[in-house]
Amino acid sequence: MASSLTEKLQLLRAQKETSSAADQMTEIKLMSLEELEKETIQFGKAKAGMKFATAFEDHKWTDWFVSQYEKSDKTAHQKYITYVEKRLDQEISQSPPKVTKPRINNQKMGSEASWSHVKEEDLGSEASGEVVSHNIEQSLRMGNMEDQMCSLFEENQTLHQRMNGVEAALSELISHVKALKMTP
Repeated sequence: MASSLTEKLQLLRAQKETSSAADQMTEIKLMSLEELEKETIQFGKAKAGMKFATAFEDHKWTDWFVSQYEKSDKTAHQKYITYVEKRLDQEISQSPPKVTKPRINNQKMGSEASWSHVKEEDLGSEASGEVVSHNIEQSLRMGNMEDQMCSLFEENQTLHQRMNGVEAALSELISHVKALKMTP
């Protein structure tokens, strides 16, 4: 009976740790960019104690960090990863990239026509309207994708909790079966 009690204690602790980690990840994902900007780096040596916004300005370090720790389970790492995601989303939404289209230059260079790029302002109003409607469509698609990601994340958390419950039930069932086999 002692071993089954030990197994139950271990299982309960593992469930609490998993549940706690999932709750922390959910809380981090729900934090606003403004809240995350106030956070400081709580890991490593190079940027420890530095505000997220300041560390973000070091592009090489941020690129390296994201490539190395994007899948990390550590809360401190995920806070910074979430900050980077939200900061990039904000920067992309505030300054959409200039659309350029190739234009054939009538001067020939050998047998090939030379191409130059034209900025959006150089295009006619009809083309500019197409670009705006394309950007709106992309924004709507991005919003839909974010909604789907959030619902998938929540569904994943629910399934994770249910699996933990199933594991606990199976563990208890196994311990009962073992106890039945031992009694003559």
